[in-house]
Amino acid sequence: MGLIALRDGAQTELVLNKDRKAFGKTGYGTFQIGISDLKKRTVGKSVQR
Repeated sequence: MGLIALRDGAQTELVLNKDRKAFGKTGYGTFQIGISDLKKRTVGKSVQR
């Protein structure tokens, strides 16, 4: 469980299963990492495929 800070200053909870993986894309390529290995995650606009 983690707290999410929203743009309007409010907070909400986010619950993720630690046995799942997060996927992302950087200038170096795509990646996947276990949720339990994440310290911080920033959620932005979704990527168009």
